[in-house]
Amino acid sequence: MLAQQLCLVRPMQSADIPAVMRLQRRAFPKMPPWRPSELERHLRIFPEGQFVAVDAAGQVIGSASALIVRWADFDDFADWDAITAEGTFATHNPTGDTLYGAEIMVD
Repeated sequence: MLAQQLCLVRPMQSADIPAVMRLQRRAFPKMPPWRPSELERHLRIFPEGQFVAVDAAGQVIGSASALIVRWADFDDFADWDAITAEGTFATHNPTGDTLYGAEIMVD
């Protein structure tokens, strides 16, 4: 029988940024990781949409980032770059009608 691992999902904090960047390098080794300034911007724009999962030792083992958009502002063929404004989240609209999952990763 496998031992049960405890995990906590909580809002991302600025102090988590280095760990999130390390996680992204492991999860998506062929992609450049977020820059610290980008993750700080996500936290400023929509802190309620940025989460981390931490293990019992407090190590970041997962991350999720989202923003709110007005779906009618995009056509049916809009891609990630268009919807997230190339990852800047400049398209975040607090009165929008759609929560858009920009990224999720788990170690």
